[in-house]
Amino acid sequence: MARIHGIAGLVAAVLIGTAITSVWAANPQGASGEGKAWEQSAKQWRARTAGRRIRHAREYVGGVQHYTKRAPKIVPMIAPEHVEEVGRNIDAAKKDLAVVKKGSGDDKAIVARIESIEKQLDAASAQQKMMHEECCKESPDGEKTMECCAACMKHLDAAMKEHGELMKVLDPKGETKEGHDQGDHKHDEEHPKK
Repeated sequence: MARIHGIAGLVAAVLIGTAITSVWAANPQGASGEGKAWEQSAKQWRARTAGRRIRHAREYVGGVQHYTKRAPKIVPMIAPEHVEEVGRNIDAAKKDLAVVKKGSGDDKAIVARIESIEKQLDAASAQQKMMHEECCKESPDGEKTMECCAACMKHLDAAMKEHGELMKVLDPKGETKEGHDQGDHKHDEEHPKK
């Protein structure tokens, strides 16, 4: 008897899930049906997510810089974990920006900003790969790692600057601004140069 009730419950759950999916598919503008306003909000959200990912990549690069500066010898399997996170966050930011770009259609101002960010992220990604190769050696060269970190950070900083400009276009009034935005993270103050 319990088995019949379990099967009936499972069938009901599948039918309800299908009905909800059908309603959502029938109203692609969002549950509220606000159309363009909902789409604009979704673009802002994805763009902000990309910004967070870029900031996270910067934080991981900063961590590698901090470690490399202070460690008498780089331990081959400590820094690579952080370097992998740099790459993961850059790739995730690119995916978020691709969604915003696709949703922006013919808006040349938005597309141009995104392409500028993508260019910087591609350059940062190339530096991240070089950092990873250096960190995974049996005897990593701290100076070479620092050079890669500095170059990667330069491109991530440029991407963050362009991201700020993108957000001015997507959200000119700053209505969706989060508490932790571009200027809120002062990396250099937290990790002063010696």
